[in-house]
Amino acid sequence: MISRNNHIVITAGYDCNSSCQMCVVGSKFHSTNNSTTEEIFNILKKGREINSTSVEFSGGEPTVRKDLPLLILKAKKLGYTKIGISTNGMLISDNSFCNKLICAGLTYISFSLHSPNNKINEIITGTPNSFDRTISGIKNAVNYPNLEVIVVTAVQKSNYKHLYQLGKLLYSLGVRYWNVCDLVPEGLAKDKYFSFSVNRLDLFDSLKKIVPLLSKMGILLFNFTQCSVPKEFPINSVMTMSRKCEETNFVSFNKNGEFIKSSMNNGVLSKISICNKCKHTKRCAGFWSSYLKLYGEEDIIKLAKRNSCINGLK
Repeated sequence: MISRNNHIVITAGYDCNSSCQMCVVGSKFHSTNNSTTEEIFNILKKGREINSTSVEFSGGEPTVRKDLPLLILKAKKLGYTKIGISTNGMLISDNSFCNKLICAGLTYISFSLHSPNNKINEIITGTPNSFDRTISGIKNAVNYPNLEVIVVTAVQKSNYKHLYQLGKLLYSLGVRYWNVCDLVPEGLAKDKYFSFSVNRLDLFDSLKKIVPLLSKMGILLFNFTQCSVPKEFPINSVMTMSRKCEETNFVSFNKNGEFIKSSMNNGVLSKISICNKCKHTKRCAGFWSSYLKLYGEEDIIKLAKRNSCINGLK
């Protein structure tokens, strides 16, 4: 379990019915360390003891667990008022299963969808028909007026030029919340970061194209720095690493009941020479160290100047 403020995220297991090429936990697939039903019940109880009222079941893929409806129901009975899952949505394409989860107490679903077409989505997920099945799941979910539907997209070389088309598709489906996430150099993407990552200068143009969608849907940019995205994205729509998780504010819960404070930085983030002059430096932990090693600082400095982020920089 990871806790922040009144929200906890529970890794329900590492089994998954997809094979996403950039998965941050891909190396743990089919782990024998998956928690039992009772262990997750205990985690839910611990969460309430630290006054958590919001819980998300993550993975791996939480929908492959047979006991997921039971876990959701338990969370509801314990007093959680916001209960969600982070999923590829393929099993949600079965409307009866979707309804079962909602009847148990589910209040939001965070779907992963990375492309506006089947060809690219299959390349990213490594799973046949993943696009059609996820789209069917989204269509089922948006039919429930009290269910919050979110779509998460991990930006990478194979999809960054298609962000606007994906955003338009999501809006046409009735999705009103879209989280666009930078590629995290961890898990399967760590060793292939060179192949999957996108230069910030190239990505800037694609992000610029989705600016018109800001008036239609809520868009959050995750793991980006304010200086590297179009200035049309206000501060409250750019979730930098430090804003999402200031150092030492994560609490991990182990099976033995021990709570351990930890930092998300751990050397994966670095600042560059101009950061101390940036108007956003206090709320920003910097850039992926892997990105800086690969691309350097030059393009970031160009974007910082374009966005008028650096005091005194001409």
